[in-house]
Amino acid sequence: MLSRRKELESRRIRRKHSYYGNQDSQARQSSGTLPVWAPGTRQAHHAISLGYYESELMRRVGPQHRSLGQFFQDEIATPLGLDFYIRLPESIPNSRLATLARPSRAAMLLGFPIRLTLAVLNPRANIVRALPGSLPG
Repeated sequence: MLSRRKELESRRIRRKHSYYGNQDSQARQSSGTLPVWAPGTRQAHHAISLGYYESELMRRVGPQHRSLGQFFQDEIATPLGLDFYIRLPESIPNSRLATLARPSRAAMLLGFPIRLTLAVLNPRANIVRALPGSLPG
């Protein structure tokens, strides 16, 4: 599994920025990855990749072939008058975006439920395995 993780990390580094905005490229890349464990025995998805899977499913089976973001915009946000996006459009100026600051280690440890904090400290926990490189270390 460690070699598989290294392989995925090296793929991540080689990807060009345009990959992340190209749904067809993402679908091709995702379809070639193998599960870490036998299908049906466990379940865990990275918080970000799950959105790609959901969006691709909607593009393939929905009658209008919309992405998850476009579906949300058309069916939920616009009818309700919400200024909320899944995949921010280029038309939104940077001056309207919030700046996120990384919290201190103490704030990270004390700001989450105790079970999540303990899971992050366990290198074999699903959250640690699903988010390599996302956690401080």
